[in-house]
Amino acid sequence: MNTCIDDAIGALKLVPLHFSHPSMISRATVIGAACEALARLEAMPARSNELLEAYRKVRQVLRDGDTAYVTPTTCPERPFGAVVVDATGRLAASATGKTIEGLAELIRLRLPARSTAHTAEGRGETGGPQA
Repeated sequence: MNTCIDDAIGALKLVPLHFSHPSMISRATVIGAACEALARLEAMPARSNELLEAYRKVRQVLRDGDTAYVTPTTCPERPFGAVVVDATGRLAASATGKTIEGLAELIRLRLPARSTAHTAEGRGETGGPQA
């Protein structure tokens, strides 16, 4: 099943084909595909776009191996929530946010700090071997 985003991507891919090979892909085909994709995108609930943006922002603050689960909430003051698990599946952080940016920042602040022991070793900070 194609999503409205898949349809929009497909319509956009037709544009260069039409200009490179106008006899293969007609103007009407490109316009029809674009109109259909636009109609489906416009019918998509605004909340869906916000949820996608929240997921994108939270993913930007994750550590390697972390997995985020972002969801709408029923609380109007904090409309989005997120749970992050580490590579072993253990809970690493959770939060609800008033804004998308605030949610991502709360998750970033609640994630355990990345280990720096392996980067300090070899430079003398940990008493280990020095270069």
